[in-house]
Amino acid sequence: MGRPNLEILWRAGGWLALASVAGLTVVLIMTSSFDAAAILAFPFVVTWVAAPIVGAAAFVGASSTHTGAIAFLVAEVSLMVSTAWLIVRQLYLYPGPLSGVVFIPWPVAQWVVLGVVFLAALLFGWRMRPDFLRD
Repeated sequence: MGRPNLEILWRAGGWLALASVAGLTVVLIMTSSFDAAAILAFPFVVTWVAAPIVGAAAFVGASSTHTGAIAFLVAEVSLMVSTAWLIVRQLYLYPGPLSGVVFIPWPVAQWVVLGVVFLAALLFGWRMRPDFLRD
């Protein structure tokens, strides 16, 4: 009976990651100048900024318990909200000629936060489900 609820959490993590990638793409398209360099940079920028969120979604999918899945789902949503706040702050509230530069180190900080959450989860007994990496 507990397994279907866990699958809902796994799917929610995946859909949230997909939504964040789509949202980042839309924001880039809306704020772009549409020159060749910007269009070629789109996939790299979206991949760089969304990678920690997708990583958190992978941890949600790898969780074998409800507690672990919920903890990583909260981390994923927190990363999404912090990225959205950064976008609003840098591109709309305080725009400037170098507003986009902050997106370069931001994912590194998010990876650090996700690593801390992962280590805390390991300390509290989190383990990857055995069938996660099977084909």
